[in-house]
Amino acid sequence: MFRKDWMKVIILILLPINTWAGIFYYLHWQRKKALERRLSEEYLREIASLRLGYISESLNIKVGQRLNYPFPYRSVLIGKSPPFGQGSPILFLNISWIAEREIWESIIKDILKISSNLYVVLLYQPDYKIEKNKIFLNLAHIYKMINHFNHPRLSAIAGEWILTVFGNQFQGTLLILCDGNGIIRAIEPYPPLKTSPYWHEEVADWRPKLHQAVKKVLDSFFQKKEQGK
Repeated sequence: MFRKDWMKVIILILLPINTWAGIFYYLHWQRKKALERRLSEEYLREIASLRLGYISESLNIKVGQRLNYPFPYRSVLIGKSPPFGQGSPILFLNISWIAEREIWESIIKDILKISSNLYVVLLYQPDYKIEKNKIFLNLAHIYKMINHFNHPRLSAIAGEWILTVFGNQFQGTLLILCDGNGIIRAIEPYPPLKTSPYWHEEVADWRPKLHQAVKKVLDSFFQKKEQGK
């Protein structure tokens, strides 16, 4: 054989080997990234659980106890002040970790339809903006959301402590429901939510799960209220 022919033979042998080696490397890399992601999420859940447990104890956030409201932290109230302890039930809804209307709009609208006596307070942790070398809380997003709904029984509380107290989707509190006397009647954690690199997949998973979790709590509360009459 000529030298060129030998080179062709070698190339034909090595080409599929290199192809399979590349495929195996890619699959190994995918498995490694998936494992790292799971371990990261488990670690975050564990840390969040310890932190939230301590804070809940210190603030006495327990079913059957009166909520320590107004919250003892610097906050910004957006909208009307909720009539806490004045006869109307109040739902505190933690939207901090992903405050997007695409997730929450249908949920919030349905909550407000359940009872004409129910008030909703969105809990939101803003990010920061810098203007003239000064740092401010960026409240534009939550103002826009409240103005979009424009509802007399909807307001928001924003503060840089919200995620510390109420947590996020890994091991956080989704909602706290108080009765007309300010007594906590339900504390609902976030349900397990899917993580995906694709936004549409996350929305498709998150929205119905969050909706169901909120509805379950409110249905139970108002059913007991009717039975108690």
